[in-house]
Amino acid sequence: MRRRENALYLVFKVAQRLEHSWRPLNGGLTVMTLLLGGARFVDGVYVTQSAQVSAA
Repeated sequence: MRRRENALYLVFKVAQRLEHSWRPLNGGLTVMTLLLGGARFVDGVYVTQSAQVSAA
């Protein structure tokens, strides 16, 4: 059990250290709202409802 706790602590500390150099998502709140709403993305590009219908 102690090994697992040590591993989790190490991962947490590495992520904590790296977060200083991370940048926020472009339009992060909008993208997250779309994702939570069930929007579809293909290769990182938002696929609109009309594009989904025409592709089918």
